[in-house]
Amino acid sequence: AAAGRAVHPVVTSEQAMPHVKELATTLAQFLEKISGASFEIEIGDGKTGLAVGTIGDFPDLELDNLFDLDDPTRREEYLLRSHAQGVYLVGATELAVRHAVWDFLGRLGYRHFFPGKHWEVIPSIPELEVAVAARETPDFYDRRIWYGFGDWSDNRADKSTWDARNRIAGGLRIRSGHAWDTIYRANKAEFDAHPEYLISQKPVKFCVSNPGLRKLVVNWALASFEKNPQI
Repeated sequence: AAAGRAVHPVVTSEQAMPHVKELATTLAQFLEKISGASFEIEIGDGKTGLAVGTIGDFPDLELDNLFDLDDPTRREEYLLRSHAQGVYLVGATELAVRHAVWDFLGRLGYRHFFPGKHWEVIPSIPELEVAVAARETPDFYDRRIWYGFGDWSDNRADKSTWDARNRIAGGLRIRSGHAWDTIYRANKAEFDAHPEYLISQKPVKFCVSNPGLRKLVVNWALASFEKNPQI
């Protein structure tokens, strides 16, 4: 944006899903708050403008080789790339597109430090420009931060908004809470035969230095994945 005018529109594809279209609207709104310029939302092929969508939305960009939709650990990957005619904000999935939008705004100076409006920082940048070339994927497949006693009704909406804007999410939900108790119950006979696998029974504490114990846990995990690949 320059001199109160948006240089590029925000672009979605005609077949974009509703959530992606909402993200495009959100991007346009926040860019206006930052720059003071009104950003139009247009339908296009992604080659010009601020292209917001999945790789399926913009096949003409030929970005398919950057992503692997069959790999559940890569559902959150996205690309931010500026070029002469605009910027790609393109993700493997809708969740990845959401990450791309908020990462892009973060690179412009937007911050949301804690849940609630008081912790939101919207910079004022009338002459708005960016140069970016980033392909992002999370270091942790599942990310979750919560209040001491969970999300209560009075803070749930603010917390959900904060989560989205800080990319606190998970393309692959990992269920590992209280895992030792579960493993112990599922292999009770084996633990009875090998008391050296445990430091204590109540609470269940594993002797993780024991190679036999480690092998048991690995075999249990592999069998669990075989039985239910979604975990």
